[in-house]
Amino acid sequence: MLDDSRPRTRLCAAETLTTVAYEDTEDLHDADAVLAGLKELRSDNELPAKRVEKMINITEVGAGYTEE
Repeated sequence: MLDDSRPRTRLCAAETLTTVAYEDTEDLHDADAVLAGLKELRSDNELPAKRVEKMINITEVGAGYTEE
């Protein structure tokens, strides 16, 4: 869903994955793939850049890559 043609769908998918990564990391099959997909959204001019960065940061914390 992160590469859906509709910006709203991409944003909602990213937000859902971010929540799961933060709350239930063990439920993700591949946290690295989720993080890579979110990082690809950085170049998506149709999505709010600050919001995307915040989702990346939250996902990194949830996956244990960085601390809060």
